[in-house]
Amino acid sequence: RLPVIMISAHGDTRAAVQAVKSGATDYLTKPFELDDLLAAITSTLSLARCEEPAVAVSDELAAGLLGHSPAMSTLHAAVGRIARSSATRILLLGESGTGKTLVAQALHNHSGRGGQPFIEVNCAALPEQLIEAELFGSEKGAYTGAHQKRAGLVSQANGGTLFLDEIGELPLALQAKLLHFLENGSYRAVGASAASSADVRVVAATNRDLADDVQSGRFREDLFYRLNVITLDIPSLRERGEDVLLLAQHFARRQAVEEGVEPIRFLPDSAQALVRHRWPGNVRELKNLVE
Repeated sequence: RLPVIMISAHGDTRAAVQAVKSGATDYLTKPFELDDLLAAITSTLSLARCEEPAVAVSDELAAGLLGHSPAMSTLHAAVGRIARSSATRILLLGESGTGKTLVAQALHNHSGRGGQPFIEVNCAALPEQLIEAELFGSEKGAYTGAHQKRAGLVSQANGGTLFLDEIGELPLALQAKLLHFLENGSYRAVGASAASSADVRVVAATNRDLADDVQSGRFREDLFYRLNVITLDIPSLRERGEDVLLLAQHFARRQAVEEGVEPIRFLPDSAQALVRHRWPGNVRELKNLVE
């Protein structure tokens, strides 16, 4: 459980990268300035305030859920509980950049479906005229350019998890077909004469207020209630206190390994500025800043 700061007179980059990979929270080369040592100690102590064993942090990283703030502790418990349940319809709510995709992956990895496919669909990125074929598949000749039979993403996710990101961007016409699949487990590929079926856990995510979209007619009310069986609210980064420093250190170490350099260190003033910042872009903004 004890955090380690590595200090060595042999200050080559490979040694620093290896130390960080092996679990060191920081790496200093001799000779060093006293301010550098104090900054490293301050940063390391902020990481060491959590009382979880190191293996728990590794598990969280594997699940994409790094953090020990009360908000994240609540989320960790909920993810573990829901992942092991038989629930097949889960809705993730939260601002853009909070890590909804990572939560969806954690729900999949810790469930009984963990060994099966995890298929991610960004509903906002698919062309409206092709999204039905992408989801449900198509027969040869079903539309211009369909030169062969194509399996849809629903079929590919059979037995596993289908993650529908930005569900609020799904066209109204396709919402009805998705609702039919959620209620019956059956769907019809574009151009097919017979229906097919698939057993999938559907995790949907949005940064929009779907209740408002229902009131304005942009989202089907029946689909909203079908998706809204179990809801998880993903906390924003500004709600997570000193998780900001933990994440910054994590991104710094990971970036250092990728670049083959020593990880950057955050002096006390910098650390305070990180905690004070409002982070409108959430974890994605912090990651980009560190890079």
